[in-house]
Amino acid sequence: MKIIKLILSMFIIVNMANAMDIIKSKYDFDTTYKNIKNTIVQKNIPIFAEFDHAKNAEEVGLELNPTSVIVFGNPKVGTFLMQENQSIAIHLPLRISVWKDAKNNVFVTYTDIKDLAKQYNIKNTKVVDNVDNLLKEMVRSSTQEK
Repeated sequence: MKIIKLILSMFIIVNMANAMDIIKSKYDFDTTYKNIKNTIVQKNIPIFAEFDHAKNAEEVGLELNPTSVIVFGNPKVGTFLMQENQSIAIHLPLRISVWKDAKNNVFVTYTDIKDLAKQYNIKNTKVVDNVDNLLKEMVRSSTQEK
């Protein structure tokens, strides 16, 4: 039974990893983070929470390169997805992570909503396409030189 649980857990983790995109930023950490946050605010999308994992690590005596997460989303859009499959709620609201590696490269990780929609058998392609286009444009404009 433990082996079955382990295999199932690994399958879930692999599928969740497939539902993420990682983009390298041309900007430093602070600029990238501010760009992402400003883009979300300019689009009038509610920000529900922000997490500074490096600060949290420091508070418990540990070190972590800059790593932050913004939790955001439009409840109306998320509701459309959850009306089809409430299990997708575990991935909502959406999150974008900005992090710096040991070589000072900055990356943005965000949900590949199309992969996620496939995993949850979401059929509302209009909503999924709109969210996908929004996420890609937000990340592109926040990480690439204008």
